[in-house]
Amino acid sequence: MTRLLVGIAVFLLGPTLASPLHSEAQEKPDLTKSAEIWEYPGAKKHASHAGGVLYMSLSTTEHDLAKVAKHYGKKLAMEIALKHPGSGIRGGDEEATGALNDSFQQRSTDIPPRAVQMAVATQKTKDYVVTVILSQAKGEEHTHIVVSFTRK
Repeated sequence: MTRLLVGIAVFLLGPTLASPLHSEAQEKPDLTKSAEIWEYPGAKKHASHAGGVLYMSLSTTEHDLAKVAKHYGKKLAMEIALKHPGSGIRGGDEEATGALNDSFQQRSTDIPPRAVQMAVATQKTKDYVVTVILSQAKGEEHTHIVVSFTRK
């Protein structure tokens, strides 16, 4: 009877014991490495934090907002508009990308633009959600970049 029970246990558990529970292929890539592809090239990083599934960073660059927006527009495959309020949203339930420009005064054509130009873009895929916030205040020489990356 003991041999029968051992035989059944080996038969049932053998495949599980013979292969590792978490193979290299099954493990998710390092969160920081996955998120850092969204960092702006050559930007000075002032802060970054990673924990659980969330990575966030703040950096600045001497490049103007238009150049930075163009870079992220290419990465997201969507224009990040700076001349009008937004680019809208494309995609669906599984994957979507959207961008908005928050540099304008609300409901007014005779008030000058805000002192800060700001654009926000978000992309959701099956693997991650990334949000990039770009801003540059009048008179500042740097564009500020916030990256928020959440791995699913």
